Amino acid sequence: MNVTLQRFGKALYFSSAIRNIKMSSLVRSAYEDCLELLGDSVSHLSRSLNSAGSTQDVLTWLSAALTNQDTCTDGLAEVRGPVRSVMEERVRDLGKLVSNCLAIYGAASGVRSEDFSGVPIGNRRRMLERVLLDTPVSAIKADIVVSKDGNGSVKTIAEAIKKAPEYGPRRTIIYVKAGRYEENNLKVGRKKTNLMFIGDGKGKTIISGGKSIFDNMTTFHTASFGISIHACRIIAASDLVPVKSNYPTFLGRPWKPFSRTVVMLSHIGDHVHPRGWLEWNTSNFALDTLYYGEYLNYGPGSAVGQRVKWLGYRVINSTAEANKFTVAQFIFGSSWLPSTGVAFLAGLSL
Repeated sequence: MNVTLQRFGKALYFSSAIRNIKMSSLVRSAYEDCLELLGDSVSHLSRSLNSAGSTQDVLTWLSAALTNQDTCTDGLAEVRGPVRSVMEERVRDLGKLVSNCLAIYGAASGVRSEDFSGVPIGNRRRMLERVLLDTPVSAIKADIVVSKDGNGSVKTIAEAIKKAPEYGPRRTIIYVKAGRYEENNLKVGRKKTNLMFIGDGKGKTIISGGKSIFDNMTTFHTASFGISIHACRIIAASDLVPVKSNYPTFLGRPWKPFSRTVVMLSHIGDHVHPRGWLEWNTSNFALDTLYYGEYLNYGPGSAVGQRVKWLGYRVINSTAEANKFTVAQFIFGSSWLPSTGVAFLAGLSL
């Protein structure tokens, strides 16, 4: 792991040397992404090497470093020119080095290779969060108050993040008052540790943004989310019900190789096409490497008889296989979610 850390450090150092050359906005975005991700990876690897944390913590940091490398490479693939060539040379083989560290550490820790079906996220329970989450907002003493009308410390969330201390030794509480905050540049960097955001509740404190690749930025900086679909209801919105038959709907399509989506124990409405899944741009891209699964779903759109016949698609019949995608196993949620106060279903049982 020490050799891997040194390689990442050198890649970051030499990549920084071309910072001042002229670049288009899109190339600059991809380049800056890679610098940021390399820096994050150096931090993750350092923590892994000197870790006093749990096995799950180290697996999380190594997995994050591996994901960072993939994200950097994806961003470079969106641009052309000498900067791309230089950066691709700088980051070459870094992913393999981290992958080897992850496999070796996992084996030494007794973690089986099949346990890497998801990115582990570990954390320790903190009583402070439990107390805070049980306390009414009006009774919490916030360090920074965000209010659009000026009756707070700052007017925007971005200002609040900037104002928060770096490497704070204690929890910094940022209270965002009711209102709609249109913010396109929210980023909590690795130096902004121990931040906690609270609002006035669902439908009251609303944060939105509209960045996209059409703004000459990479996918890394656009709004995107990942979700686990378990014990959910997949139905058409009320305003779309009258026209749902006019618009075929699918459960997903592969944007990247090794795409993975599982729908379990969920109600699927009749608006979902019998094929269930859709190709990316009508091609065979990633169909052999993806993992798309369905487990004991119900409802008018849940029948699997006419589903796609891709190599990577499967109807999950094994409880053991389905369990790998539960909160308890997929993100080790039972070890850290209780301290947040968020309701969750640890296993398959409803």
